[in-house]
Amino acid sequence: DAQGLDEEWYASHVRHRLSTFVFTLTFVMIVLSCTTFTIESMPQYYKRNLLVFSVVEAVCIGWFTLELFTRFFTCSSKKKFFRDFFNWIDFISILPFYVDLIISSITGSNAKANGLIVLRTVRLTRIFRVFKLSKYNEGIQMVFVSVTRSTDALSLLIFLMVIAMVLFGSSIYFAEQTAAHWDEANRTWIRNDEYGGPTTEHTLKSIPAGFWWCLGKPK
Repeated sequence: DAQGLDEEWYASHVRHRLSTFVFTLTFVMIVLSCTTFTIESMPQYYKRNLLVFSVVEAVCIGWFTLELFTRFFTCSSKKKFFRDFFNWIDFISILPFYVDLIISSITGSNAKANGLIVLRTVRLTRIFRVFKLSKYNEGIQMVFVSVTRSTDALSLLIFLMVIAMVLFGSSIYFAEQTAAHWDEANRTWIRNDEYGGPTTEHTLKSIPAGFWWCLGKPK
């Protein structure tokens, strides 16, 4: 019996260490992928097609794909797997890479240079990888549960914010129009001379702009 308990403990210990390793590696891959995706958008790296970014992307996608298919083939209920929201997040996060690969192989290497709208739209879904982090963090999951349970209070807060936004946004719009006049030729508002003249930017050109002013005054 004692030997059996030791074997059970060893097996449990090995499983724990393996799951910890998988969790840590997946977490690192998510952070690395999101970091690379962000850095790629910087002007000094944009559209330079650096090899390091392609290698990191391929490695991360390879791991995400292996993880997703491993969980799919080992799960006890395929229906529950497809109903899980986070599994769809995992699928959407790896989809752009393969769509990008297929489109590039079909249309040629100039597809990226031409900036196809479809390709750029598909690449945009890579931001969903950020949501993968929520699966591995109990604090984030707790926030989701708290938000779900606070739906009524949040709905009331949003409703009150909308009322305040409409009231004050409309008021500031009409107040600002007293300092400007309408230019029919250019279809825009022009500041009066005593308030800076045409050279002064008139930001509140519509009531929706007043709404945005209520949320955060534009620079």
